Amino acid sequence: MKVATLCAKHPTHRVDTCAQYDALYRGGEAFAEHIEHFLPKNPAEVDDVYRARKKEAHYTGYVGPIVDWFAAKLCSSGIVVRPKTKGDAEPPELDSWYADWKEDVDGARTDLMDFVRARFTSAAVKGRSWWCVELPDDGLDAPQNRAQWEERGLGGAYVYPLETDHVLDWEIDTRGLLLWAITHTIETRRDDPRAGDRGIITETWRIYDQADVETWQIVWDPSKDQRPEDAKLVGRKAHGFSRVPLVRLGFVGTRGVKVKVGQRTKSIAGPALEGFWLLNRLAGAQLAHFRNSAALDWNIKRTCYAMPVFGIKDPERPPVMGAGYGICLDVDEKVDWIAPPTEHLAVLMERVEHLKQEIYRIANQLAQGVDNNAAAVGRSGQSKLADSTATEVVLRVYGALVREAIEETYDLLADGRGDAVSFSIEGLDTFSVADASAVVESVIAAQGLNIPSVTARREMLYRAADAILPDVEQTTKDQIREEIRAGVTEEMLKAKEPAKPDDDAEDEEAPDSESEKAMAARLSTEA
Repeated sequence: MKVATLCAKHPTHRVDTCAQYDALYRGGEAFAEHIEHFLPKNPAEVDDVYRARKKEAHYTGYVGPIVDWFAAKLCSSGIVVRPKTKGDAEPPELDSWYADWKEDVDGARTDLMDFVRARFTSAAVKGRSWWCVELPDDGLDAPQNRAQWEERGLGGAYVYPLETDHVLDWEIDTRGLLLWAITHTIETRRDDPRAGDRGIITETWRIYDQADVETWQIVWDPSKDQRPEDAKLVGRKAHGFSRVPLVRLGFVGTRGVKVKVGQRTKSIAGPALEGFWLLNRLAGAQLAHFRNSAALDWNIKRTCYAMPVFGIKDPERPPVMGAGYGICLDVDEKVDWIAPPTEHLAVLMERVEHLKQEIYRIANQLAQGVDNNAAAVGRSGQSKLADSTATEVVLRVYGALVREAIEETYDLLADGRGDAVSFSIEGLDTFSVADASAVVESVIAAQGLNIPSVTARREMLYRAADAILPDVEQTTKDQIREEIRAGVTEEMLKAKEPAKPDDDAEDEEAPDSESEKAMAARLSTEA
């Protein structure tokens, strides 16, 4: 097959955009590789000056921590995996293999949520991420029965990640399910440490359809040969699934999701999900911040030094000056120090600060972008809670996308193992994003209302506990919620209700302390 045919790309496969967004997220060397895009040459700028300006530029990345924050918050809410049932039927008994697999999804002891967090981070940066579900292959004939299949470990499926630029092209049906996909990887291996080098390039393409996977390859040395035009078929085998064993997670070309907001469930169409692509929203503001910050640094370094101006009679005999030197001037000669104007630096500084705030505003993280000054610290708990509301909605959208991807993965596992079961994934919809002090402040204020509702009291305490203890394990959170549920009862609320005034003593003020009761008794005796 022609290499050009294998390398054809999907219309939404944005290689350059993904590489630039990845550089903005990672910073460091990845950012330096794209510095000419991020910091373009000015018109009529001298090459030496441009090289110096690129070398002096310093990148402060805010988008990386923001993406990591969203990923950490999203995966702090645990998941529950349940087998699906139809009607009132009893749920099927689930093989213990699935619980073990959740603790080690790739054969390298990676927990499912750790794997998903990395895949979500990649999707938030590049718009889409992929992973492949694969069954073991010992190279022997097909097993004769289930016992032999178990003994040979052929049901021990695992997953491995695929970067966005590794999946070149694909096609979907009317339901949004994959019909086929082509992946591409490049290796420069050195299998023998005593000989050879890493000059040999091995390019591998895999074509997945609903039954088989074909492997095509070229091996070439760029120092000696041109890249071959034809790839060689090196293998074709059944992948063991009834559909393409690739899972997509992302915001481009994705099916719509349903998200619960308050008491209502909203449907978000697939095209609208691109608006939740985090780096796509933040890249413009981050890039503008970098360019303005680089301009500010360059201006300061080029103009912040005051310069001496000498008024001398003989230009052939300029005065000598330096640290620790004296300066000799004639009677009619003089020296003045001049400094460049700084008004434009103040404008640039304000612009840089504004763009920083804009990055956080776009990410619905206003509270994190506010300066740590007296005005920010003094904001009310209700104001801080309002800041977190939009963030919770965004996290619920992300949770819905991740749940669907996890559910698809489990269904693929059951398909490959031959288990007649489907799955329902719950969770990833409760998050502790509000400031703990703001939550506690609001709960204390609400308890003063003495709301006659056990459910309301429990919900307030649930939220307070989640805010104060955000990092405890999900099992511990569930135990705390159960203890709160058992501890808050109708009897407890009735015991805390204020006593009703006596009809015969409406005008008398009831004593509210032991000292007041004693004083009232003494006055009564004296009377």
